[in-house]
Amino acid sequence: MSYDLTLLVPNIKEININDWIKDMEKLNTKIEIHPEFSFKDHNGFLPFKVLVTDCLNESLNSIYLLSGFELSVHDQVSEISWIDKIMNRKKENNKALIISVSANDSFEMRLAWYSAAVIANRHNGKIKDHQEGTIIKGERLIEEAKKIVQKYEESIAADNWKSHEFKEWL
Repeated sequence: MSYDLTLLVPNIKEININDWIKDMEKLNTKIEIHPEFSFKDHNGFLPFKVLVTDCLNESLNSIYLLSGFELSVHDQVSEISWIDKIMNRKKENNKALIISVSANDSFEMRLAWYSAAVIANRHNGKIKDHQEGTIIKGERLIEEAKKIVQKYEESIAADNWKSHEFKEWL
């Protein structure tokens, strides 16, 4: 199983990792991002040290876990429509952050959706959910992410949770 999201933001240079971390804590998900991470040159697995306090599988609450998702950064130049041409609007230059979630770890979905939502919310971005064929932006971002994560985590049987205790950075 692979679940893909595209996070579109105007400028990744404006993304402050400390703000990302603080916003994730508001969602009961305390994270540390791999110390060598940079949006400038990242392409591949992005590891997180994560501590959750509201997991439905209570045995996984308050334990530091290692999780993450695949992340790649691309330039995205939007097409200009005929209305935009008439209105003299310019093409938008966005960054597309492609996030891929696997079934190898039960916390990847939480990290992917919450990360995408808090970054998009703070930076006037939007999320394309390729599985559902939807685009989410504005005030709905955080609440929609919470609903999706809750629904996903409720679907995992108690004995089917996959997690990895944090020992050290990979």
